[in-house]
Amino acid sequence: MNSSDDINKLLEIPDLIVKSIEIEEKVIIQGECKEETQCIHCGHTEIKCYKGKEKTIRHLDICGKRCYLEFNHCSYQCKKCGLHFIQRLSFLNWAKHYTDHFVKMSVDLVRGSSIVHVSSLLKEPY
Repeated sequence: MNSSDDINKLLEIPDLIVKSIEIEEKVIIQGECKEETQCIHCGHTEIKCYKGKEKTIRHLDICGKRCYLEFNHCSYQCKKCGLHFIQRLSFLNWAKHYTDHFVKMSVDLVRGSSIVHVSSLLKEPY
């Protein structure tokens, strides 16, 4: 197993290939998403990444430091049916700016507390 696989297991982000990690007052993990291999509508394998958008999303804290994932989120077009679709990512289903793990942890923290308290604790707007 290589170090990238270890990092992916630790972070639970299998769709992201980690390229670099910056650690300052926050942790920034830069990576590339695994490419789509077929159309989500017709299953055709000839698809084209026609544009991408740089994304920075919040992930779970690491050693008390805020952690962010940076990657290019591609849009695709199927050459057979013409469908335009965005890349599906296993860690980004519930929110646009936060990983699913971060959303779940935030919800768990709010139970028995308040949104204002959790917002202050996580240093995120509510």
